[in-house]
Amino acid sequence: MTKGITFTIAVLVIVLIGFYFVISEVSDLRNDLKNLELTLEISKKEGGVIGEATSTETNDALSPQGGRILVIPTAIIFDTISSPLLEPQTKITVTVESISKTENGTVSIDIRAFTSEAAAYSALQPQNFFELIDLEAGGKTIKPVKTEGAFSSIPPKSAISGRISFKIDPVKNSIILQINYEDTIKYYELNFTKKTYKETVLG
Repeated sequence: MTKGITFTIAVLVIVLIGFYFVISEVSDLRNDLKNLELTLEISKKEGGVIGEATSTETNDALSPQGGRILVIPTAIIFDTISSPLLEPQTKITVTVESISKTENGTVSIDIRAFTSEAAAYSALQPQNFFELIDLEAGGKTIKPVKTEGAFSSIPPKSAISGRISFKIDPVKNSIILQINYEDTIKYYELNFTKKTYKETVLG
C-alpha cells in the first residue's frame, strides 16, 4: 500500500515538473513573438528594412521599365585612399554589395564607402576603380557611363552608398570585372545566368 502511494506521488511529481517545463516553453515562445512584432514595428517607423539584401539575393528584381534584372550578391571589400580633392586624405573602405544587369545591357555595381578613420570630410572618385573587360571582344575595356552617390563630400566616420553603371551588349551574360586600387589590380568573372562571381587571373 505504502509503495503504491509512493509510486503515485512520484508520477504526479514528474507530471507536474513536465507541465511546468511545457508552460515555460510556451511563455518563452510568446515572448519571442512579441519581440519580433516589436522589432518589425520599430523598423517600419524608422523606415528601415530588415534583411534588405534578401530579395536581391534570392530573386530577380524588376527595373522601373518592367524588365527583369539579374542580380549577383557580392562581398568584395577593399581599402583605398580618398581623393586629393579634399584634404587631408584618409583611408576609405569600399564594399561592393551587388552587381546587376538589366535586359537592355546596363550593368550596375552597387557600392558603399566607409570613412571610419576620417577626421574631416573626404572625397572619392569610385568610377576610377572599376572597369569591365570583354574577353570575347579581344579584351575590350569598358568604362563607366554613370556614377551615382554623394561621393564628392563624405562626412567623417559615416557611410555613403552609390552605383557605378556600364553599358554592354544585352545578350552577354558573362563578363570580367576589373578593380584597380592603390597598387593592386583584381579580376572577377561575373556570370549573370548562374548569378555567381569568382576571382580570376588574366594573362
